[in-house]
Formats: sequence, C-alpha cells, structure tokens
Amino acid sequence: MANRVGVFVGAGYLFAQGSVCLTGSKADRVACLLDEPAVVAALITAATTQSGGADLLRIYWYDAVGRHPNTVT
Repeated sequence: MANRVGVFVGAGYLFAQGSVCLTGSKADRVACLLDEPAVVAALITAATTQSGGADLLRIYWYDAVGRHPNTVT
C-alpha cells in the first residue's frame, strides 16, 4: 500500500486566522486576497514535511461563504 497524505482545508478558518496572523485582528472576508498558487505550494510543502515524505493524494478545499456552499464550475 502506498504511503499517501490528504490535506483538508476549511477556507473560512484559513481566511479568518490568516487575517489575524497578518494584521492582528480578524478582517472581513471580502477584504482578504489569497495568492492561490502560493497557498497550494505551502500546503504541499507542509504536508510532505509533516508526513515524513508521503506522496500527496489531494487537497480538499471546503468553503461555505454565507452558509451556502459554493458551486464549482
């Protein structure tokens, strides 16, 4: 069996805590910009490092802005 790791991201938590880390307080979501390629690269690096070098299976991204799930197109 292959040694793989999955990453689960709660987008609301990422935005909320990311804004706190960067500014010291929670910012409104609409005021936050996200560099998606940089975030994905950081998640891959963290997953590989924390898992001891396991292959990345996939990154699961969960987001429900305004309590309504976003649609993927």
